[in-house]
Amino acid sequence: MIGMKLVYSALTPKIKRAVERTTEFFGAAPSEIHICLGRGSSVRFFSKKVYLGISVSEKEIGDVIAEFTGRALYAHRDTLREGFISLGDGVRAGVCGQARYEGERLVGVCSVSSILIRIPHRECSFADRLADAFLKCERGMLIFAPPSGGKTTALRALILRLCELRAGRISLIDERSELDLGDFSSCDIDLFRGYRRSHGMEIALRVMSPEIIAVDELGSSGENIEMLESLFGGVRFIATAHASSFEELKKRKNLLPFFEMGVFDTYARIFSADGGFDCEITESRQFSDGQGEQKGENFGDDDDFFLGSDFCLQQKQKD
Repeated sequence: MIGMKLVYSALTPKIKRAVERTTEFFGAAPSEIHICLGRGSSVRFFSKKVYLGISVSEKEIGDVIAEFTGRALYAHRDTLREGFISLGDGVRAGVCGQARYEGERLVGVCSVSSILIRIPHRECSFADRLADAFLKCERGMLIFAPPSGGKTTALRALILRLCELRAGRISLIDERSELDLGDFSSCDIDLFRGYRRSHGMEIALRVMSPEIIAVDELGSSGENIEMLESLFGGVRFIATAHASSFEELKKRKNLLPFFEMGVFDTYARIFSADGGFDCEITESRQFSDGQGEQKGENFGDDDDFFLGSDFCLQQKQKD
């Protein structure tokens, strides 16, 4: 399992034994390892959560953090401020603890009380369906799922399949270093790791001439508006977002600019199924009521706009 060797090398002997015992029992590699101060540590196998039944001390959590950072916390200060450590091979560890501020500025995290290690899975049974749907769309595809719901796995698999099909030069913006260049060693792809999404897109368009731009997780409303300035002009777009249903997706106000501009004409909902993931693909025109008119839905508390059935924000007609 890619990434597990790296993870095991950083765990303390007690935590490692507990994780190994659990994975051997289930005969599968975990998707997450959650290490908590006290007795709350657990392992997740996609939708199944199993508690490890061990007590973890503050020192043990500190030892794991030290190993993850190569005992060089200073070198990881920027990502730690954002709540995570990138371990390589696409493995990321989220950290939770006591925030330290200087005025309004978050400068660090201390007294770490929990670590969430997310382990990438390369297998994706629906990569061909995603690629077929994307090749038919004119503007872009939005892949969405709950947290830890398989979005990055789906994005990685889609990009690999598009490379195999020689669909065009791809620029991939990976702000949190969750994707590994080794996954794309034989691909026509430019991987921008650690760049802010909007900045990475701007640079990619300026110097790499992409035909497709892919972004793992859309950001804040302000950053998304900056990203929109880089779109269009013949470049198709792939992105991921957090939501478990179309209803939740419509309530994500930070995505309003994308809906308003009609950036996406294809949506892929990822969901848990049979111990893994599956997807439901929907084209925006399928939301039509069949009469040529759109069935809008109220969007939040804004009485002046509604979200049309094709996911484009539209202004209501005034009486």
